[in-house]
Amino acid sequence: MLRIRTGYSFRNSAGHLEEVVSRLQEIGATHAPITDRASTFAWSRWRKLTAAAKLKPVYGLELGVTNGPVVGDDLKAFGRQGPPVDYWLFMARESVAPLNKLVEQATAQFYHVPRLSQQQAFAAAAQGVAVVLGHKPVGVRWEGGAPPHVYVGLSPATGRAVATQALRHGWPLAATGCNAYTRPGERALYEVAVGGRDVENHTYPQHIMSQGEWFAYMSDHLGLPPDVLEGAWENSAAILAASTAQLQRAELPVPPRPGSLRAMCEAGAAKLGCNLVDQTYAARLDKELALIEEKGYEDYFYIVADLVQWARRTMFVGPARGSSCGSLVCYLLEITTIDPIPYGLIFERFVDINRKDMPDIDIDFSDQQRHRVFTYLQQRYGRQHVARLGAVAVFRAKSALERIAQTLLIAPWKTEAVAESIIKRSSGDARALQTIEDALHNSPAGQQLLEEHPEAAIVTRLEGHPKNYTQHAAGVVLASQPISDFVATDHRTGGIMCDKADAEAGFNLLKIDALGLTTLSIFEDCLALAGLPPDHLSTVRLDDPAAFQVINDRKFCGIFQYN
Repeated sequence: MLRIRTGYSFRNSAGHLEEVVSRLQEIGATHAPITDRASTFAWSRWRKLTAAAKLKPVYGLELGVTNGPVVGDDLKAFGRQGPPVDYWLFMARESVAPLNKLVEQATAQFYHVPRLSQQQAFAAAAQGVAVVLGHKPVGVRWEGGAPPHVYVGLSPATGRAVATQALRHGWPLAATGCNAYTRPGERALYEVAVGGRDVENHTYPQHIMSQGEWFAYMSDHLGLPPDVLEGAWENSAAILAASTAQLQRAELPVPPRPGSLRAMCEAGAAKLGCNLVDQTYAARLDKELALIEEKGYEDYFYIVADLVQWARRTMFVGPARGSSCGSLVCYLLEITTIDPIPYGLIFERFVDINRKDMPDIDIDFSDQQRHRVFTYLQQRYGRQHVARLGAVAVFRAKSALERIAQTLLIAPWKTEAVAESIIKRSSGDARALQTIEDALHNSPAGQQLLEEHPEAAIVTRLEGHPKNYTQHAAGVVLASQPISDFVATDHRTGGIMCDKADAEAGFNLLKIDALGLTTLSIFEDCLALAGLPPDHLSTVRLDDPAAFQVINDRKFCGIFQYN
């Protein structure tokens, strides 16, 4: 069956990915389509989960389609919500790239929801995407039959009139669902996950239906003949079987290479007055360059060095933070301004032979200039090859408790008392998103809440569930091919529909963290007022007693990570 939504439909359906895959196994599915509404955030994890379950993943999505205008002042003539939309399915056939481009097109035409015109939707079918109309396709011209790869969805939400119209004019039907939650009896999770105002109440089934359930419901409630239902089911199976699209892994963009990394480091040493004849420095440089080459990270250092060297010439850039300050190569390439040798900083905290992930360099720019960093990368590697990083917010213990207090009308102070009993765990702990269970059953506040409000137990299912998506505060991703070959981009923000972990591990996109700090903007403005160059502060002594006295006097306001 087509149309399988998960919690990554954000405020439109509920369901942890693992539970949705489990349900598909339970009903005997061999294919695992995923068709979240205007979202591809779950695709990378879906690939991994379905592989473990021995199901064939099929990638799709659900987008609003209208027969009215999608841009311009004409939208306002339809009232506050704009022209009505029908939610159509778009299923990948040979590649996911056309779907990614549809997302960018729909988000560029956002008016309360991302939307496409019917002409744009049918154009996607002409490009090889399988298109399935929703249950209220107003304005479709039925005469002449369906274009290639276009079907009419037959779901519990479909009215008999739509099915009859399609059959009369020779449009093929395709069996679809319309799940808002995963299994029967899980409506409570749906209601608390999406919030009261977004809950849709319908009399038809809103869970993922088995083949038997679907046939029984469609036969009883729509009265359609068995051969019509069989044909719709076979068409859906054909759509799934025809999809060969797989998620691809990106390659690094080709950076400028003004010389070998060693030659660039030697030039940097001469500029910084660093003595590479010294055995300590020589051995450290040999060691770092050998490991960088062995790990295949040379291009990464070319890319970051090019960016930071340009930025240091034009704006105020921080000295860098974290493990990258343990690298002599980073220092000599002017990525950082910290010589690691005098301070005994360890390179292996930055790049280790046993780690498979790319090094992570956090670079701080003034927040009033950071936009120029993104512009530079787009000009250097091409606008289509650079995008901002997305992020998914999930329900944590506190936000989950707040949500059930709102939706189940529980006094906030009762859930706040449970929140105060929760044991905090680090993000690396496998039980990091399983903290409410302990607090509910093992704390007096939790036990009292369950006694007075047994329905509050649903909060344990909410923890870790997707809540909403946003844009990563600092991340930017690069690839040698257009980003749309791999992931979808929200046109409104320029952010990809993919979080940090999936961007790196799932799609092999290069991520650079370009953080914008108000503190550095203040430094930048002060230096400009004083007529000093942006790199002036790097010449200031690091052991000035007067600077430490400011901290000893507890004058923390305006000091980064003190205030």
